Amino acid sequence: ILMQRSPAVVRREALEEASGVDELDALADRLAGSRRALLGRIEQLLDRDGDAVAAAQQVRALMFLERFGADIEARLAQLGQ
Repeated sequence: ILMQRSPAVVRREALEEASGVDELDALADRLAGSRRALLGRIEQLLDRDGDAVAAAQQVRALMFLERFGADIEARLAQLGQ
């Protein structure tokens, strides 16, 4: 049986496998796109749909993305960037 990996697991694996600045920068770029999309979704949930509960769930997801961004920055710092 094939198991689908969560996006968080895929991101963590990509971070672990990143071996240089270019790969980490690419991860940071993808993260920025995910963050923009999530912020747009939160805006929609709050402003258009009036669904604060769903928006709160998305804010939690955003917090995980922010933490992942900090992990990318830490790896870049290790590489002297």
